Amino acid sequence: ADAKELCAALGELRSLRILDLGANQLGDKGAALLADAMMMGRGGREGGGGCLLEQLSLSGNEIGDEGAALIAALAAASCRLELLDMSSNDVGDAGAERVAAALGAGGALKVLDLSSNEVRDRCAARLARVLRQSAASHVDLRWNALGQEGVAALAAAHRTCARKVWLDLRGNCEPEERPYVAGEEEEEEEEEAGEEQVTGLTHGKLGCWRLARSHPPSS
Repeated sequence: ADAKELCAALGELRSLRILDLGANQLGDKGAALLADAMMMGRGGREGGGGCLLEQLSLSGNEIGDEGAALIAALAAASCRLELLDMSSNDVGDAGAERVAAALGAGGALKVLDLSSNEVRDRCAARLARVLRQSAASHVDLRWNALGQEGVAALAAAHRTCARKVWLDLRGNCEPEERPYVAGEEEEEEEEEAGEEQVTGLTHGKLGCWRLARSHPPSS
């Protein structure tokens, strides 16, 4: 009942642009309530064009594939949502595919955090297509369950991107260890110097890839 009342109240806020509900144990039911409230309340369709949020963080909420699909539908319908943080949940391939579809739907979404979930190789091809074709600027897939095949597909897609994209795949392939990334010390020095540049896709000794950048886009 509390979650339902909270989501209903949030949906009525026309001026709400940034919403952080991290670590609230919403689960799939809470995600459904939130998606419905944001689409149907005054902060949603009455304001025109679906959800008016610009940034939404749902990190650490025990959201699975069902809830992720509903949040993805919210993101796909929005003409304003630019950042979606779904990190540290229970999202598997089915949910990640729906979120990837939202990223490639031609809306405002550009920054996606799916780190610390359960994304596997089955979803990698879809994510690779979205990475190549969408307007994404930042995709975080750290600490999932991607194998060598999935990591290679995403790395290959990144090489064909015509724009600068921050892609992080650390913590895949060998989930028990933190991969060494060549040039990481140089990257830290660049960050201290305040430089913003893409330095390329680097390959660590554990076969994990990431796009090395002085620092990721600010959220």
